[in-house]
Amino acid sequence: MNSRFTASALLGLLAACSISVPCALSATEKVIYSFRSGSYPYGRLEQDPSGALYGTAYNQKGSGTAYQLTEKQGVWTFLALHTFGGSGDGAHPYAGPLVDLAQGIFYGVTQYGGTQNRGTVYSVVPSGKNSTEKVLYSFSGGQDGAHPTALLARDKTSGALYGTAVDSGRGCGSAFTLTPNGDNWTFSSLYDFVGGSGDGCNPSAQLKPGAKAGTWFGATEFGGANGVGTVFSLAEKGGVWSESLVYTFSGDEGGNPLDLDSSDDGTIYGVAYAGGQQGAGTVFQLTPRRKKFDYSVIYPLAASNAGVGPLGVKFDSKAGRLLVIAGSGGAYGGGALLSLTPGSPYWNVSVLHSFGSGLDGRTPESRVEIDQTTGDIYGTTISGGAHGGGAVYQVTP
Repeated sequence: MNSRFTASALLGLLAACSISVPCALSATEKVIYSFRSGSYPYGRLEQDPSGALYGTAYNQKGSGTAYQLTEKQGVWTFLALHTFGGSGDGAHPYAGPLVDLAQGIFYGVTQYGGTQNRGTVYSVVPSGKNSTEKVLYSFSGGQDGAHPTALLARDKTSGALYGTAVDSGRGCGSAFTLTPNGDNWTFSSLYDFVGGSGDGCNPSAQLKPGAKAGTWFGATEFGGANGVGTVFSLAEKGGVWSESLVYTFSGDEGGNPLDLDSSDDGTIYGVAYAGGQQGAGTVFQLTPRRKKFDYSVIYPLAASNAGVGPLGVKFDSKAGRLLVIAGSGGAYGGGALLSLTPGSPYWNVSVLHSFGSGLDGRTPESRVEIDQTTGDIYGTTISGGAHGGGAVYQVTP
């Protein structure tokens, strides 16, 4: 933020931000890598302590790649750590990697490939061009599920991986865990979604740990009483897992939730791709109240420069704000990166960047990553860039 803004001037600027008149804060965006046409870099980015970025590209080099971007004196270098091979190996990584900072390993899922072509869970040990990839589990399409698309989560105490698959199980996907056992991993199915009015269907959001140990929260894109999605919880007691619905969407206050994040006090933040006042999606909040949650829309998207169709949300604890990705709309029609700060009745919105101008990236899909040292924001788009195949971008506030 420009130092000539006083505190009172900044508060006045934020107070003026609204659904109809979003603010544009001073931020600089640049493309640090451009993909070839057809690469589809859907995967979210993660960063290690050295500042290196890790991501995945769904179709790059055929069946997709896991890659690394490193920076030296302002120049970013791309390295494909693993090129997926399809049969036996995974294929088409939709979700990005989950980085284990302590061990220097990252974990991910592929939507296809594996022994049954129903997807895999994999690990990669980065070591330049000699990086090592290992398939930890191949999905069968039965009770274990099929076609995982959500980013994995990890229990910091046990090291177990938690994730979801959007298909099979009992027809609407599954939640699972992989527990480390020496050099091997033990797979367990936690819950099979059945859909209909009483359950969610197609869990596509990353699981988030609850304030209470042994509790996870997630979202399904469909299912529930109105067929437009749910937020659910998974809880373990005595080695047995159970699922319960936290919230069922109606469409009026949002529908088709695609991403969640949470704060230390147990508040859940999320984005619903559709529904809301103008059918352009919503940003919502679930506030814990004893054993229940209060749902509220904190920002309804509208046909404005703030974009439409929110796809990703990141809670920035240092700044006390939410960073939201709108997949389309914005000043140039190519989507937008938004900053939301608390306000009433809705949060204040500022447009940090509108995509789609010139050789800029276009159509952002992924939740952003924040460099905790510099405050720079990183993310991906699936089109645009110098070659038209998407880009990795950097936004400097």
